[in-house]
Amino acid sequence: MNEHDKELRGKVQSAMYILIQNKGVASPIEVLMAIGVLSKADYEKWRFGRTDYLECVCKVNLRKLSLINHEIRTYAKQHDL
Repeated sequence: MNEHDKELRGKVQSAMYILIQNKGVASPIEVLMAIGVLSKADYEKWRFGRTDYLECVCKVNLRKLSLINHEIRTYAKQHDL
């Protein structure tokens, strides 16, 4: 895992922790917004069908999105969520 991936992993874990502490839940969309990968405006475009795929409006490539989703699943499993 390279340095950028480690930094991204830390951001995901931190976002998951904070969201769960504050709201009791952490959805992937909320994590993406919390770490700056998805803006609220771009989320709204996707939510209301003005863009075909969520991936189109995310500010990272598919490999990093895959890593983010993997880290979300890993965190959830480690914490029995």
